Amino acid sequence: MTKQFVVAITGASGAIYGARLTRYLTTAGHEVRLVVSDAGRLTLAHECSTTPEELASETGAHLEDNSDIAARSASGSAKIDAVIVCPCSGTTIGKLANRLQRLLLAKQNTSWNFNLEEGILDNSRLHRVIASPGYPLSFKQETENDFKDTIVTLLIDNSGSMRGRSISLAAICADIIGSTLERCQVKTEILGFTTKNWKGGDSKKLWIINGSRSNPGR
Repeated sequence: MTKQFVVAITGASGAIYGARLTRYLTTAGHEVRLVVSDAGRLTLAHECSTTPEELASETGAHLEDNSDIAARSASGSAKIDAVIVCPCSGTTIGKLANRLQRLLLAKQNTSWNFNLEEGILDNSRLHRVIASPGYPLSFKQETENDFKDTIVTLLIDNSGSMRGRSISLAAICADIIGSTLERCQVKTEILGFTTKNWKGGDSKKLWIINGSRSNPGR
């Protein structure tokens, strides 16, 4: 099934991942709308020796001007399946995390039912009783909106290609996202994977020293 994606390439290190993702999605038959920031254009040229125009021409993606507020990707009513910011700087991920927190908390907010015959006395409507003593007292009750139980798994590439700044940025972003979700009562786990040639590293050595017990946990 063909889906529509927006791939946003920022000026953070790792523009090659945004380029690879664009190639992968278009090769899989999906429609991609490519948005590249001014700093992202410089990073793309430095790391991949290409331009947004060349990348769009190569992959068949629709290149959109990052300053065009009339672009399809800027419309809230556009039927976009997902927006992917790749690479994403720590500043950007922080802004996205704050927005995510506001959206999740908004869905968890409670509401009030007014003008009931029982519940908590509604002080804001007492003036009606004072003005008209025969007017009945008004009560209110708090109701909680249903919120679906959600569990989020963040999977981080720990292979050698992520050595240095890349893995540091990934760890910072995972920590920010995980903390944000936990503040919204969303259960979160952060996992890592590496290549098949990895022998377990220090974690496996510690496991062996502790007796190689079964079900050691994550």
